[in-house]
Amino acid sequence: MENKKYLTLWGKIGYGMGDSAWCFISCIISSFMLIYLTDTVGMNAGIVGSLMMAARIFDGISDIIFGRLLDKTHTKMGKARPWMFWSIFGASISLVALFSIPTSWGDTAKYVYFFIFYMLANTVFYTSGYIAYSTLMSLITKNSEERVQITAYRTIAGNLSYMILGSISVGAVAALGGGAAGWRNLALVYAVIAIVINTVAVFSSKELPEEGDAPEEKSGAVQKGESLGSVVKAVLKCRYFYFLLAIMALLYAFATIFQTSAVYYATYVLGDTGLLSVLVTVNYGVTMAASFLVPLAIKKMDVYKTSIGGMFIGLAGRVLTLAGGMMSTMGIILLGIAVATIGTAVIQTLSYTMMASTSEYVYLKDRVHANGIIFSCSSMGIKVGSGIGSALCGILLEMGGYVANAAQQSQSCINMLNFLFLWFPIIVTGISIVILFFMDVDKQVEKLRKEA
Repeated sequence: MENKKYLTLWGKIGYGMGDSAWCFISCIISSFMLIYLTDTVGMNAGIVGSLMMAARIFDGISDIIFGRLLDKTHTKMGKARPWMFWSIFGASISLVALFSIPTSWGDTAKYVYFFIFYMLANTVFYTSGYIAYSTLMSLITKNSEERVQITAYRTIAGNLSYMILGSISVGAVAALGGGAAGWRNLALVYAVIAIVINTVAVFSSKELPEEGDAPEEKSGAVQKGESLGSVVKAVLKCRYFYFLLAIMALLYAFATIFQTSAVYYATYVLGDTGLLSVLVTVNYGVTMAASFLVPLAIKKMDVYKTSIGGMFIGLAGRVLTLAGGMMSTMGIILLGIAVATIGTAVIQTLSYTMMASTSEYVYLKDRVHANGIIFSCSSMGIKVGSGIGSALCGILLEMGGYVANAAQQSQSCINMLNFLFLWFPIIVTGISIVILFFMDVDKQVEKLRKEA
């Protein structure tokens, strides 16, 4: 473990704030886009879900392209910071455009307009900016303990943002004019806030010189002879890349379905939209609080044991939430969510630490630098997960017979909402535990170091 300290307290906090900036973009798109399109613009949930799913086809390609472009970037600002700085402007403009769909247009025009700006927001600008932000972690410190700490800061910042946005957004729409105008104004406010926070994060972080402290640890420097093909080949044969991608996709598929289905669940199952803020506050509030404990747990156990242990606690919480839902007991539902979010905090915090270890593993194994492509797991996983989550919500709600703005939904729709809110999290958590059993990357890195 690297013992040298690289970051000040402000540097850690400043980096962590960056996640909050991108949450202002991703939260409103993943959590409220569907209900805006169905209940305000009048679009079909099934068609929208299918378009969201179709957009995922292009994400894998764009993530690899931007990951490689980042690895080849050399500027006075560094490798990651330029991409992070400029991308937020394109993402913000696309966000406002997405929530400004002309309600007077015909159906076909609406769907085409939505798909274009959804692709721009996610596949282009979110990809380049968030890959840069995630990669920046490995470029500002080589200290393993500091990496866990700044990941905890970003997890806290991200969950705080999701908690606040999930709690206030619906009410804010009404306060900002209601209807289509309210959503457009909210998107504009969030876009401006995202730009300000991201700018602070960019200029409070400082990348290490590319020559580094040791030749083998250059911060993503591309060595002579490293072709795109050789780097991609090395990454694609690394099993940990696929594990990380799957974990991130599952994590954000769950987060999206929780946030999206919570809106419908509170409205049509619990019968009280005011309970949405309670559900969201408990989920993200406890996750944020538990994130403080993860760096402490790492000192007692390694990353491998902490991640698996945390997810088993999360699974117990998911089962408890299911029991509360089956008994229609709000107190048990909230207790279950609170327990389950411990697992969420653990995996959110440690996933980026695992990415840094995987990047080092690829270098030690094949002597190629692939920081950008490895950290594309974050962007790719978030987009694939949130895209699949949003798409599933739309498609399954349509299958369940959801009727927009209905005073009461059919029993088949209620059953579908119960599946999305109560059963889906158990399935996701169980699959994540299985994957984590094979995620022994730190052990393999130590082994390769000794052999070097």
